[in-house]
Amino acid sequence: MDSVDALLIQTDWSELDHAYGPASDAPFQLLALLGKDVQTRSAAVAYLDSSVLHQGSIYSATGPVALVVAAMLDDPRTMELVENVLPWDTAPRPLRLDLVDFLARVAESCMFDAVDDAALIAEAHPAGRDEADLERMRAETRAWLQDITRDDTSPPPKTPAAAMLDREFQQTMRARNKLACRSTAPELLAALTLVFDDPDGRIRVKALEAAVHLSGHQDLVEAQSALTERLESTAGDCSDPRARAAAARLLGMLGARPQALLLDEHPGVRACAALAPELADDPRATRAILDALLTPTVADHWFEGHLPGQEGWLRFDLIWAAVERVDDFAELLPAALATLPLAGMFTLDKDLGSFLTAAFPRLHQDGDRFSAAQRTYLSALIDREDLWRAASAQPWFRRTGLPRDRDTCRALVTPLQ
Repeated sequence: MDSVDALLIQTDWSELDHAYGPASDAPFQLLALLGKDVQTRSAAVAYLDSSVLHQGSIYSATGPVALVVAAMLDDPRTMELVENVLPWDTAPRPLRLDLVDFLARVAESCMFDAVDDAALIAEAHPAGRDEADLERMRAETRAWLQDITRDDTSPPPKTPAAAMLDREFQQTMRARNKLACRSTAPELLAALTLVFDDPDGRIRVKALEAAVHLSGHQDLVEAQSALTERLESTAGDCSDPRARAAAARLLGMLGARPQALLLDEHPGVRACAALAPELADDPRATRAILDALLTPTVADHWFEGHLPGQEGWLRFDLIWAAVERVDDFAELLPAALATLPLAGMFTLDKDLGSFLTAAFPRLHQDGDRFSAAQRTYLSALIDREDLWRAASAQPWFRRTGLPRDRDTCRALVTPLQ
């Protein structure tokens, strides 16, 4: 990989964009990462999050910035501290940890596991579209973004309506940005290997997380077996339960069977190992998941922050896996009852929907008799008056064929209680 200075000089930053327009400011922000002032370093880290990878979006500048960040990883100055990076993220930690985390999020946003290159290439070069017309729209959009971000009092420029309203154009540009970013994967992975043995366990695990995502690249699939061995070794040697849980999730993402971690002393590590798809047929894994759901709030707070592959509360992943693996609702009932008190307006789909569908897998018909487990769960639902007022709960009742009226449901179960 080229040096930081070479990459900064060779790249035409004025031709690239980030979330807020032209990326001409990128070299200055990247150099600030290795500066002496902690506040300047921290602000530069925030720039990576807010501008270069805003809400997980990939821009034309994302790949080139990632290459520069990767070239910095073995620089001793990356062990200097950053803090107060974002208003909700104030804890001091080594700069290197944030740089590796940025690369992990870039790699995840490339979505190697969800969309193949052939589909992206088709989106990037839509049939019937004139390339010159696409480039004209791109130029107009860039000029508009540059104008509206100028720090002066001139009137706002006219919006390039054709480009803004052309969904195919927007999709084309996104696909091109993603393809360009994906092409950096081999170089990013090579740089990450330099910190696989970092003294800081957090950095080691985060680097491996980035590597796992990158290994979805068509030229890097063969690296997955070596990554599996390293993750198994890392989990076996690590005293930090969170790092072991992260390793368990990553092993699952690689299609491995982290059976040894089903015996871990920490219930959270056992549960994360149990989530591995290849352990779906292992009774011990299913038991670990169901046990974890008996105390869902505790499970949600086993570890600080999201683990690899986790988007919401950890219990959401556990619920999904439990419902997928267990056919008998009577076996699911304790977990369903334990999570029901947590079901609220914004979590009904996760906390209620999966269990309700599992409890009533076919449309209820007049005259159908409930099982004991169904009666118990429906009675618990009836006790939650607020759920019957929530509009977001009604579609779930409709899918089961159950009455959407609370009193009618109560009449169905009361005579059998």
